[in-house]
Amino acid sequence: MGVDQTGAVMRGGAAARPLKAAVALEEGRGAWRLHVDALEGLTSVALNALLERAKAPGGGVALLVDCVLGLPRGVWSGTGADALWAVMRRCADDDGGRPRYGMARAERFFASLLPEHARGTLPRRECELVARCTSVFQTRPFQKNIQTGTYRIWRDLTEDRARWVNIWPFDDETTAIPRAPWVFESFPSLLWRTLLGLPTRDRTRLRNAVKDAYAARGMTLRTHQWLRILDDADASDAAVLAVGGPMMQREGRLWTPFEAFDDVENLRSEGWILGLNR
Repeated sequence: MGVDQTGAVMRGGAAARPLKAAVALEEGRGAWRLHVDALEGLTSVALNALLERAKAPGGGVALLVDCVLGLPRGVWSGTGADALWAVMRRCADDDGGRPRYGMARAERFFASLLPEHARGTLPRRECELVARCTSVFQTRPFQKNIQTGTYRIWRDLTEDRARWVNIWPFDDETTAIPRAPWVFESFPSLLWRTLLGLPTRDRTRLRNAVKDAYAARGMTLRTHQWLRILDDADASDAAVLAVGGPMMQREGRLWTPFEAFDDVENLRSEGWILGLNR
């Protein structure tokens, strides 16, 4: 499943707008079906409701989410999914003040995570330096702000206080929750380029690019929702994340996106961006 982030709010920030989501469902060997929908929030209840509407079969769920999952070593010294979850849960625990969502709320939250020596800086993780992408601590210009959407996703996930998802690559076989969904930090623009060969998010080329990319891997994809996908930039990003998961799995790069991945320093402390080759 692909989930595109949004920091947009409703009712003056009392609630967040629904997320755009897309689910790739395997129908047979190499045959997939794509379902696009709205997701009220990235909570266990909303996720299960969407999967039921999509008529998803039982089995493992991979959530490719347009969201930062991890913090720079200069900001924290934690390791593993439980430690990260504890930080993320502060979003849901922090109910003082209004609005509950939005740019100002997110900015206050992430500023509170910065130690004194890092105030006024934009700490970045190794994967962000490699990808030349924005720090979660950067708030402006607004077009590059991934902080507000990340805050919303963290808050949604941790509405259930007990951890109900596995977080890649922070979890391993010793810490993973059996049969729980796996969440992957994913940037749509990266998969548009690396999997579909499109240097820009040109929606007019998306349908043929997906068809060609699937065919090159001996796969097929069908959906009756192409008009909905192509008419909405956020739905297109969600769709690219959703169709990207099976392609990476087919190539053996979903769990290990490049050779010697296990040797990356700070892997279970800072995290990594799915599909990024060091």
